[in-house]
Amino acid sequence: MPELRHDGPVTPLTPPTGVLPRAALVMRLLHEVGPAGLRLSQLVQRTGLPQPTAHRLLADLAEEGAVTRRGAAYALGDRWGPVGFEPVTPRCLIEREASRAVVQAAADELGDTVYLAARAAGGVAYLLRCDGDSPVRVFTVEVGEVKRLAAGYAGIALLASLPPERRRAEVDAVVARPPRRWNLTDDGALHDLLDTLLRQMDEQGWCGGVPVVPGVAGVACGVLARTGSIPQVSLTASAAEQRMPPGRVPEVAEVLRAAATRLAEIGG
Repeated sequence: MPELRHDGPVTPLTPPTGVLPRAALVMRLLHEVGPAGLRLSQLVQRTGLPQPTAHRLLADLAEEGAVTRRGAAYALGDRWGPVGFEPVTPRCLIEREASRAVVQAAADELGDTVYLAARAAGGVAYLLRCDGDSPVRVFTVEVGEVKRLAAGYAGIALLASLPPERRRAEVDAVVARPPRRWNLTDDGALHDLLDTLLRQMDEQGWCGGVPVVPGVAGVACGVLARTGSIPQVSLTASAAEQRMPPGRVPEVAEVLRAAATRLAEIGG
């Protein structure tokens, strides 16, 4: 599979100020992506820092052993590997009633079912479902269910922000054991399908409109995380295929992205 870049949805709203907050942000990002690390251009994209500033900061951190250079990428230094970086629970998962109102409003506008999901236990957990007023509904996932990141739209929306090696591993795992209800079973076709969804995320910040489950259509997007961090939360709209023809897919995506912006304001 080709390596895919993710340049859009993780751009921070406002870069941090001060040396310590900037250093903490860089180290947290390197912790999140793991040994593969990030290139300077990727760190600039994710942090919003000017390239000369990011380069100087990385040089200072490398001198202290906090960061190491691995080819063209920077990774967390071995001396700092044991340091704990506890994942911060997105505020939109804490402010549940406010978030439920946002998700329900999106479902009402679309008339379809909207799910809120979050990264958990190495996969994606579906935490909330809100239904629109359409009498035709499809339920392909239960609230509380956990899936692999590449096993559905919600997870793909989060997987797109991870390094190519992690993306490849997740896609390969799902291709090896595809969900029973999926349209395709051929390895090559499955790789192409998942690559298409990841490219959609890379290029436009949302994915969908690609048949995965017979009779079901869906669209998903991520929720912008705190400054520079990798998105932890996603939104998915699910509907019967006849309710979501190709021409309607971009409209559904815009509703979801507007809802994702409101969730990010609560705290992604």
